[in-house]
Amino acid sequence: MRFTLLLLALGLAAPVGGQPRGARGRPAIRAEPQEGIPFSRKDIERLGPSRLVLDRRDALKLDKTQIARLDSLRKAFETRAGRLADSVKQNQRAITTPPPLLKRPPEEKPQTHKDSVSRAKLDSTNRVKRDAYFATVTTGRRDLSSTLLALKELFDANLASTIQVLDGSQHTTMALSLEQASEEFTRRLRLANIR
Repeated sequence: MRFTLLLLALGLAAPVGGQPRGARGRPAIRAEPQEGIPFSRKDIERLGPSRLVLDRRDALKLDKTQIARLDSLRKAFETRAGRLADSVKQNQRAITTPPPLLKRPPEEKPQTHKDSVSRAKLDSTNRVKRDAYFATVTTGRRDLSSTLLALKELFDANLASTIQVLDGSQHTTMALSLEQASEEFTRRLRLANIR
């Protein structure tokens, strides 16, 4: 009898398998990762590789030619990436547009030829609206994916160009910061995508 009470007490005290526990022993709530978070020009300015290096120009002891090359890389990157970020927002809006409001046909069967024609007209109008909506969403998804890929390629090209400007010791100093910026940029691109 005591053994069964002990097993019962242990069974109640042990956490339920498969449920992660929070700080106070309660089941932890998992938040689903958000998607469709806008990708702004501020994100581009904050995470741009050449900007990161220019922000630490005194610590890296950059000379004037390096500063000039990095500044031109920064301007080119922010201009092109800013246009792509605007395109990301536009494509996100296209994907998240609400479906059109369609008129419902009457419940009863058509009694006359006029009723049949009006129902056919209503059906074709609804179909055109529905097809236009699906075309908008599909085009938005396709364009969003290609824009996000273009942004990543542009970032990687800017990162490679920025690294070429630096000498060995400067690159060693900035390697961790540039890698973290690359990971953060990729994470922001994933959050901007809408499945």
